[in-house]
Amino acid sequence: TSTTPFADALTKQQSLRFHLTQVPVPNWNRLDANCSFTEFASLGARILAEREMWARPDVLVALDWSALRLVEALYPERSQAVPPMMFLNCRVFHLERTASEEELELYTVSERAMLTRATLSVALTGSDRISLNKLHPAADIRVLNPPLREAIKARTTSDMLQHRPLSQRKFVSFMCRVAREKRAHVFVDAMVALKGLLRS
Repeated sequence: TSTTPFADALTKQQSLRFHLTQVPVPNWNRLDANCSFTEFASLGARILAEREMWARPDVLVALDWSALRLVEALYPERSQAVPPMMFLNCRVFHLERTASEEELELYTVSERAMLTRATLSVALTGSDRISLNKLHPAADIRVLNPPLREAIKARTTSDMLQHRPLSQRKFVSFMCRVAREKRAHVFVDAMVALKGLLRS
């Protein structure tokens, strides 16, 4: 059994209730410095304030750096009692290679502030945890690895998938979402550089 503030808060509830609140913003597109994260915070706080029972949570789960402004809008005074907060980091934005210096400063400041405010932080990989700990060495950061589906695991260990020698393979695939941070051109450059080796 866990005695964390999250477990304590959840055990108070006989049954969990879920409510989805939509926050209309002028521009989201992708999560970066150009999205409407400030409008999301101000409008989201106002909408939640109008729904009194949803404005007093037992636990906050804040997703990525953009949630910082909403937390600040919900609890503008430092003297206010803020419930235990979990910072769920799905990507370390301050290491974004294609961002400008101004964007990186925003991500760095925001992620450090989230780590400072959070009772517990969650990263998806060990390397992400190391990077985040450099921003806040005292932060309690746990790693939650995404589960590997049994069907996929079975296929990768199947005798039917015996790898052929490199010389007998014709194609190498790179699958990703088409976005600048995925840096698909690096894969192309790597294939060009390895062309001779792959043919040998």
